[in-house]
Amino acid sequence: MRSPQNVLESLSSKACNSNYRYQRLYRNLYNPEFYLIAYQKIQAKQGNMTAGTDGKTVDGIGMKRINALIARLKDFSYQPAPARRTYIPKANGKKRPLGIPSFDDKLVQEVVRMILESIYEPTFLNTSHGFRPKRHSNMCKRILLGSNGLSRVTLRGALTMLTIMHWSTSCAGAFRMSISSGLSGSS
Repeated sequence: MRSPQNVLESLSSKACNSNYRYQRLYRNLYNPEFYLIAYQKIQAKQGNMTAGTDGKTVDGIGMKRINALIARLKDFSYQPAPARRTYIPKANGKKRPLGIPSFDDKLVQEVVRMILESIYEPTFLNTSHGFRPKRHSNMCKRILLGSNGLSRVTLRGALTMLTIMHWSTSCAGAFRMSISSGLSGSS
């Protein structure tokens, strides 16, 4: 089997070619090396010693378990286990729900994430910050607030305008007219 690094680089290199069609991506889920890399990425994260609904944790992982998981993927018998629901406290005293998946599901999710990220990451604009590696939406806010001396009011107005522009491009012309006339009265 090809090295995961080579596979991911190959997928990335074809990402910007709009005529290219990926085929047989699923077979990458049969490569045990992907699961070893996925394990390295997620094993140290806090909470991985918490058992999912299957009762297993990161502790019992090994090639035997990885190969059994791959065998289930190959014969299409793999089914993600339902996440275990628990509630964790928020700063305001309320609680928020948290789903805890089984560790096998976390491994499969990480392998799929690596594959999809290598395909889609090269196609994103450098100005896109949300849910991307080494980027987040707060960086965008910092860039806007930090440079050019923009104020929070200006930022709120810009984000409102972007939201309205996005909404208006996907709605009928009658709605566009009512939005633009509504903006002239706002501050």
